[in-house]
Amino acid sequence: MQRESIGDYLGSITLADVVNMRMIGFALMRAWTYIMFFSTVVHYSVRNDISHLNSTDTWSSLGLAVLMVVSALLSKQFMRLIVGKKWIRIAVPAAMLAATALLALVEADWFRQPWCSIICTVTGVGLGFLYLAWGEAYTHVDETKTAVEAMSSFLLAAAIFPVVVMLPRAVGVVLTMLLLLASALILFTKLDVWGKGNRLLGSVQLNKSGFLVKALLSVGILGFAESLMRALFLEVNPVVDVDLYPWVFLAAALLSAAVISITALSDRKPDFAFAYKVVLFVTAFIFLLLPIIDRGTFLANVLALTGYSTLSLLVWVVLARTASRYRLSAVVVFGFGWGLMVAGNLAGTFLGGILTSFVELTPRLLSLIALLSVCALLFAYLFLFNERSIVELTAEASDRGDGVRPFRRRCEEVAKAYRLSAKETEIMILVAKGRSTPRICEELDISQGTVNTHLTHIYKKLDVHDKQQLLDVLEGRTVQLGRPAA
Repeated sequence: MQRESIGDYLGSITLADVVNMRMIGFALMRAWTYIMFFSTVVHYSVRNDISHLNSTDTWSSLGLAVLMVVSALLSKQFMRLIVGKKWIRIAVPAAMLAATALLALVEADWFRQPWCSIICTVTGVGLGFLYLAWGEAYTHVDETKTAVEAMSSFLLAAAIFPVVVMLPRAVGVVLTMLLLLASALILFTKLDVWGKGNRLLGSVQLNKSGFLVKALLSVGILGFAESLMRALFLEVNPVVDVDLYPWVFLAAALLSAAVISITALSDRKPDFAFAYKVVLFVTAFIFLLLPIIDRGTFLANVLALTGYSTLSLLVWVVLARTASRYRLSAVVVFGFGWGLMVAGNLAGTFLGGILTSFVELTPRLLSLIALLSVCALLFAYLFLFNERSIVELTAEASDRGDGVRPFRRRCEEVAKAYRLSAKETEIMILVAKGRSTPRICEELDISQGTVNTHLTHIYKKLDVHDKQQLLDVLEGRTVQLGRPAA
């Protein structure tokens, strides 16, 4: 029997699917983040160490984490506050633009503390708001396209980063603000996220999904371990090496995309459980390798940033597909997931700043810290997010082993409501599970022409035009059950 190849999954993804407004908008926001947190273009204080506790990174990360976690805890109230409220979708980007401009003026000594810290916190709150909105935008996208678009966005953002840094500072500040403005316009105008006509996934109480809580807590531990190692071993100082740092970041982004693409997009299907394990292995390997590499070398700096890039990319893709697959609120999933990761990053960077400022970092001590960080990764995987949790997270909803098959039952309800034949129902279920046309031909032992004919009938009866609209009907996003198309 012919195996289903990665081409069957990626064959339906065209260049227009990858290079689209959604991908570009998300990339522009990521580029703005890199410029704000990893360069001196806007503000001189970009490193979170003891001498710069009031840095952009510290207070922005704090504001971001608090906003996202609180919004997840109060998800219903948060959604009532922002959905359909055009003025909020205008006010948040406007406040972030103003904060970006004000931070650029701090270096001119126009004003000092505590205004700098307050502005940084406002910037983080606004960024958290945008991350939640982009999370909502990606919960309605096919998971394979989400992975491909996310990798493309991270790479494009990393490529924009050095271009802006090399420009004169005044030009760089203006361009940074334009990146943010363009991203917000795409998000709230072109994609109409949280508009009145926006389709939102349902919410679920976390106490009904214990494995999800474990997964999100593990994200915080991963973020803490990775940021601690980055704080200790990343020797490129953006304040001094402004020409080198962006290229180190780009090299790390390329390595991260390679790791995710090779593992998540396997020869059978997008395998994110396998990607999660590989990322942990690669991260642990980097942790153990860093103490024996000379600090300050290009290789050491690239490896130190690769962990950050890889973790961020994988977490974004996993959170998006988790919210989509289990019909969870994007505010809940991204609020807890991304918020806890940022909180872990902040705690790890803070501890690393204390160690580098007050403790002599001998090779033996660095090796010990690397070993403890690897133990933290193992703890997160073995006890919080273990093999069973991964299976639950990535398995089809119909195969969760509790005797109830909500996915198939929902398909059968739709088939009955729209008067699908038995063969049409069977094909619809396989299409909803992500089977390609050649795979359906093999499983049902029918020709490709027969499959295409049945699909045509299915689309006509359900009054849809593509697979995504079919999935929308099955998930109850567009057409109410019991009101079939004529």
